[in-house]
Amino acid sequence: MKLNQLALAILTATGLLVACSDEPKKPEKGTKTEQAAQTATPAGNTAQPGDLAQQAEDRYRANIELMNTAYQKMYGQHTAWLIKQYQASVSDYQRGDNSATATSKLTFQFGLPLFEGADQPLTLTNKDTITYNKELLDKGIVAHIDTQADTEETGKLLKKILKDNLNTSDTNLDSILTGLSNTKTATDLHTDGSVHVIAETAPFQVQEGDDSLDFKGMKQEFRYNNKTFADGVMAMDLTVEPFTFTATDKKDGDSATVAFSPIKVEYAINEDGTLKLNTSPLKSETTAKEGLFIFEVDGIDANGSGVKFDPALMGYLGDIDYNIKNIHVTYNGDQRPFGDITGKSSTRKNSGDNYDARDEMTWNINGATLKRLVPQIPVEPQSLRISASMENFSAASKQAFLESYIALIAGLNAAQKTSAANMVAGDTINTPAAAANAAPAENQTADTATDANAETAASVPATDGNAETTASAAASDINAETVTSVAASAETATASSTQTAADNEKAAAEYEKIAQEKLQTVLQELVKNKTRLSFGLEGTTDSGKASFTSSVGIRADSTATPEAWQQAFDNPKELQELLRNNLDLHAEARINKKLAEKLELVPLIESQGAAFITIDGEDYVAKLDNDNGTLKINGKPLPF
Repeated sequence: MKLNQLALAILTATGLLVACSDEPKKPEKGTKTEQAAQTATPAGNTAQPGDLAQQAEDRYRANIELMNTAYQKMYGQHTAWLIKQYQASVSDYQRGDNSATATSKLTFQFGLPLFEGADQPLTLTNKDTITYNKELLDKGIVAHIDTQADTEETGKLLKKILKDNLNTSDTNLDSILTGLSNTKTATDLHTDGSVHVIAETAPFQVQEGDDSLDFKGMKQEFRYNNKTFADGVMAMDLTVEPFTFTATDKKDGDSATVAFSPIKVEYAINEDGTLKLNTSPLKSETTAKEGLFIFEVDGIDANGSGVKFDPALMGYLGDIDYNIKNIHVTYNGDQRPFGDITGKSSTRKNSGDNYDARDEMTWNINGATLKRLVPQIPVEPQSLRISASMENFSAASKQAFLESYIALIAGLNAAQKTSAANMVAGDTINTPAAAANAAPAENQTADTATDANAETAASVPATDGNAETTASAAASDINAETVTSVAASAETATASSTQTAADNEKAAAEYEKIAQEKLQTVLQELVKNKTRLSFGLEGTTDSGKASFTSSVGIRADSTATPEAWQQAFDNPKELQELLRNNLDLHAEARINKKLAEKLELVPLIESQGAAFITIDGEDYVAKLDNDNGTLKINGKPLPF
């Protein structure tokens, strides 16, 4: 098992299996959990002891149903999502004096073919223990829920997924399931409508040949309120303990060990639209034959305002700024700081019920490090800025784009299966020949003995030698039957593989057709809404700047109808004519003279680009525009 397979096994297992301890989890003294419980608004505390059981059941069922409501509101109206089906349910609710038990099930289906069998609905089954009493209610907790995965049902599902997709050994399956079965999940349902969930994954180890994973555990805390959760308001704290991979290259036998330090993440989207993200420093150490490679980031911070989930867009609106601090590498003791990355994004709904989005990222480069590593660079880089924006795009265009992407991935997956099935068929076709070629020596001996046996049987009484000859003849018959059996099995396997390949090839073609249709829908939406796409790239050095900007879209005064564009999509000449008369295109390349000199570009610019390049102050500039159907560079017409 390779490194990425081990990682996928853990991510798949952690995401699918929700297990917990049999004992109710109690808040530790002095923790935020205990403090939150003690200060919770005591609404609903007027319930009498006889009402506690009913109140706990109502909140338990309501919390399960909240998951369905939130999914449907946030993602259910679209098919293009990671999970396209989601349904939580409760059955077999049994009350006791101060507790109850129930079975909860989650049935879901992935929107992407992430693994073999992902196109079928999957069901996870849990056993829940619901605790309720006056002591909990006095703390503002209606019910405390401990969840234990049904190891028989959910374990079967998880084993099948890992076995079919990663060929995980039985030993490692047992290790993963044992570790995850000790995962503790506890949920407190508060009287004020808030919910606090704590999930802790126990440590476990996996060994597959020379590859291994040592996972030290993980803890997640979620906080949300049943009134605002469906609007995307929530908070999360995540702690991942140290974990270590060891991977071996099967070709040359080289191995590498990657050790990750503990990671802590705090993330929250508040009801007032503010967003907070903070991570602890990130560190990984890779040990290989080349030495020790250490990658570090001092942390990631993000802040947002006006953040609100938009169901039609399947994403958040608002403004977000982020900072990836002090990226640095140490290679065999040599420290190499690379600088920071800052960025900002903005997504807003405009007056026409469409959207405007802009993203910008700036890498503040440590030029001294880069110059030392690549001394051939004649300048010292200082920053690199990349920006992109879309103005007036529709939610339908994003939906269609996601659907085309899903179809493309599914098509590639089907094509890979077709190739694999053809390889199996090809290998199987050779099996009868191999079996037949392996038998000739015995067959020839047996056939000769059979002929001799026929003559001997006609003229000589039976002897021990004749008995041996008879046995040899029988062996010949058995060998012939074996070859025939192998050939028949091979033909069956070949036919099956050929049929599988044909089915996958057909599926790949269907997915390709869907992808093309959805991309056409994207283009139609972009044209209909006159969406404008812009891109920018700017590099700053100690010798000046160089930049490139571009913007393209349908002209605001265009009178071409959607029907005309629809017809033109099937006729390249008509499409070219429509673009000529309706496309608004601008592009500009600019470089500082001093920087051009340092890069030794001046002779090239002045000799070959003189006709198309102008001077603007201290910069060389080239501009490209579509002027009423005529492409112009710095105002000079060129054929379109």
